[in-house]
Amino acid sequence: FERLKNVTEEELSQRRLTTVGPYYSLLSPFEQEQMLGIAESHAIKAYDKIKYMLAYMPPSFGQELQGPLHRLRVGYIMSDFRHHVTAHLLQTVFVRHDPDRFEVFCYALNPDDRSAFRRRIRESVGDDHFRDLDKVPDHQVAGVINGDLVDILIDTDYYKSRLAILALRPAAVQVNFLAHPGTTGAKFVDHIVADRVVAPPDHALFFSESILVMSHHYQVNDHRTSYPFDDSKTAAEIRVKEGLPLDAFVFCNFNGLYKIEPEAFEAWVRIMQRVPNSVLWLVNENNESNTNILRQAEARNLSRSRVILAERADFAPHIARVRAADMFLDCLTYNAHTTAVDSLWGGLPVITAPGHNMNMRLAAGALASFGPASET
Repeated sequence: FERLKNVTEEELSQRRLTTVGPYYSLLSPFEQEQMLGIAESHAIKAYDKIKYMLAYMPPSFGQELQGPLHRLRVGYIMSDFRHHVTAHLLQTVFVRHDPDRFEVFCYALNPDDRSAFRRRIRESVGDDHFRDLDKVPDHQVAGVINGDLVDILIDTDYYKSRLAILALRPAAVQVNFLAHPGTTGAKFVDHIVADRVVAPPDHALFFSESILVMSHHYQVNDHRTSYPFDDSKTAAEIRVKEGLPLDAFVFCNFNGLYKIEPEAFEAWVRIMQRVPNSVLWLVNENNESNTNILRQAEARNLSRSRVILAERADFAPHIARVRAADMFLDCLTYNAHTTAVDSLWGGLPVITAPGHNMNMRLAAGALASFGPASET
């Protein structure tokens, strides 16, 4: 990390585009100022890509919100209207908008994967309000949004790879929400939706957006509807199916192995050494990551037999099986977010250690929604 940090600091000091992008910066323990600088450098790139077009855009672009309005037109834009974690969270959100107050549009920047998530979202807004815009150029996407007279455009994209669309200002108000736990660094994005745990008031300096503070955790989901609690199998039956020992204390982490940093793994091993009859249940990536994590366990005198790799499962069966574990141990740099909420909904306790960046405070934010002092 030190090498990446030094390269990034040099790039930022020279006002150059950083090698590390906004998404991958979430995986390294950068300081808040560096995270903002990385995001800003890529937002500037997005703006530079389209700035020559601004003089030729219709006067309806860049307009302020006009009132009074009978119904607000709200658009959601992302590349993940598919079988993806963001659609997993959002799948029933659109139908819950009050139709007397809101008219909802969806702008899909990805191809149709025929998934249940995409189908459910499309049906909830209607075919005439779901726009298939895969491979459509940025300025044309912006034209569609502006032509729909969208008042508020909500960017729920994970990688923020299409920021140039927002740089054209197709909507009066533009909002960063949910998928990417950090600032866009963009002057053309007005707000970010967060809460006081993931984005404390004294952190506002490190967001380019103004922070819209939710009273509870900012993440939206509808697990009660989408994933009713499944107790058809006992924890013991699930352990047998998953190859977990019946008499052991099962620690787990269901993040991708790429999220597990050495400091977190070191802490987990120390915990396990104090609990001799315990195992660690992780995700099977079916690649060299498996070999690496097992090698790191042995290097810390933790037997490979105490690390059990879970085969990936779809959302519903995964949420149902987490009860077989006893404790979820969180990563430090890029916290479990949806993974933590899925685990909590499945009945599994989560332990985390909040850090200084938004991506380091996600699980604490989710836990805080259970009441005072539950976030630690």
